[in-house]
Amino acid sequence: MLGRDEVIRRLVGVLGRRDRGNPLLVGESGVGKSAVLGGLAHALAPVRLLALTGPVADRAAFRAALADGAVVALDDLHTAVASDGSLPDLLAWLLADAGVRVVATVTPAGHRAWAERLPGLFRHFRPVPLDEPDLDATVAILRGLRPRYEEHHRLAIGDDALVAAAALAGRHVTAGFQPEKAIDLLDEAAARHRLGGGARPGAEAPPDLVAEALAGHAGLLRVLAEARQRRQAEAAKLAGLVERRRAQAEQARRAGDRAEEERLTGTVLPALERRLAATVQLTAGDVAEVVPAPPTSTLLLPGADELEPGDPRALGRYRIVRRIGAGGQGVVYLGEDASGGQVAIKVLRAEVTRSPQAHDRFQREVAAARRVASFCTAQVLESGFEGRRPYVVSEFVDGPSLREAIAVRGTRSGAALDRLAIGTITALAAIAEAGIVHRDFKPDNVLLAPDGPRVIDFGVARALDAASLTGQAIGTPAYMAPEQVRGGAVGPAADVYAWACTLVYAALGRPPHGADGVQQVMHRKLYGEPDLAGFAEAASAPLADLVVRSLARDPAARPTAERILFRLLGRDDPADGGLLAEGAAVATRVNE
Repeated sequence: MLGRDEVIRRLVGVLGRRDRGNPLLVGESGVGKSAVLGGLAHALAPVRLLALTGPVADRAAFRAALADGAVVALDDLHTAVASDGSLPDLLAWLLADAGVRVVATVTPAGHRAWAERLPGLFRHFRPVPLDEPDLDATVAILRGLRPRYEEHHRLAIGDDALVAAAALAGRHVTAGFQPEKAIDLLDEAAARHRLGGGARPGAEAPPDLVAEALAGHAGLLRVLAEARQRRQAEAAKLAGLVERRRAQAEQARRAGDRAEEERLTGTVLPALERRLAATVQLTAGDVAEVVPAPPTSTLLLPGADELEPGDPRALGRYRIVRRIGAGGQGVVYLGEDASGGQVAIKVLRAEVTRSPQAHDRFQREVAAARRVASFCTAQVLESGFEGRRPYVVSEFVDGPSLREAIAVRGTRSGAALDRLAIGTITALAAIAEAGIVHRDFKPDNVLLAPDGPRVIDFGVARALDAASLTGQAIGTPAYMAPEQVRGGAVGPAADVYAWACTLVYAALGRPPHGADGVQQVMHRKLYGEPDLAGFAEAASAPLADLVVRSLARDPAARPTAERILFRLLGRDDPADGGLLAEGAAVATRVNE
């Protein structure tokens, strides 16, 4: 079974045990429990499949219908146990029969609830967790499902559409779980394409939305590029052939060769045009068009992000008030404690703590983040778990992001740009002092509070990067350092590079290496030069020089955050104390 072979092997292994040989597949709705159950049925050589559609009045007759070694499969066990009062007794009877195995599926919440209510029943099961598939596994699952969706929609689905559906659903669709989210996105895109009567202008080129979701995943980025090249080459070849045949038909008409003209126009050309039409596929661009619009900050539009079905109403000691936003890492909520104090709570993806080692790593990273001095940073307060999903509680910052502020009020220059530079580099110096690398510093992660900028999400990106099972780098391509692009070791110098890119964006409204396709941006970072035209006019001379040096391709050639702050403050003695406090004081009123 594509993408789930290891789970099938584990289920079969549990079924072969002497004791507790009844696997209980535990996973959230949408991760594919029913599909795995079906795959298991086929893996066990389905000589005969029996359906249990109602109450079993005669247990002896039911048992007689089951051969020794039979496996009884029960999907959504928690709902069945809740709705059928006789099922627990029947299930206990089956579990006590050494000649029968039971395999069932249940959600984590259902497992906890019914394990507490019926502990004697559930102790016969061996839990087998089924997590969300990673990006590569989701693409593999979509490849396996592609034929049935092509048949239903009567439309060819390109490899790039599968990759886009998996990547965009994981990054931008916050409700539900993979692979169901990706399947829904692909299905909707195919239905819309079919109703629209063919490809729309611009749908061929995968937009930044798709490429950014695949940042650092070189293999799948190649799939996007190769699928596009194959499609264009095939279409160009057929289009050229059509034009040549039309020219031949015209020549035959002028020569008076009616038989040749009728052969070309009546048989050859229609067949070629049908083949040309058949090259139209569902593409990554088509899938990107049905992605839900990115959430607008509720700091600018109060009340725009109310709680959705499935959102928690409380986390730890905090009441959840509303959503603040969502992205590839998880969902951010506004929380409130018993005294009315407000906090930001970020609920991360479950795979961050998929293994015991990842669980311990996450806790260490959050503990390190809590040690960061609160100079121009949103202080990390605590962490916890909601089921299998970790969350991080931090100071709530009441203000727009730098990106939102630039979009609404325009770019910065002069003293305002200097204050922004000092505030953000103060934060990065405090973060580096605590031994943390931010890894995802960008305009979206700088919030502008009334008393100055606050850098958010430090430490979280590092925990995510360390826990990644796909090798996908954490970061936003336009602000990533060359060493991140290469997949090499990342240190504080990468944050300095991202700081320089962010300052260029604040002054010019664009990052220094462009914001078009990810591959083009990465190529410029590795082999080109930054476009700083106009930056020297907007920035002070010391800041302009520091930004140029901070964009050096070699990490060792970049100044440290502390050295940058030292120079921007005009300090004479590097041994003087209070550097971070002075930087935070200078950054005050950065919004003016």
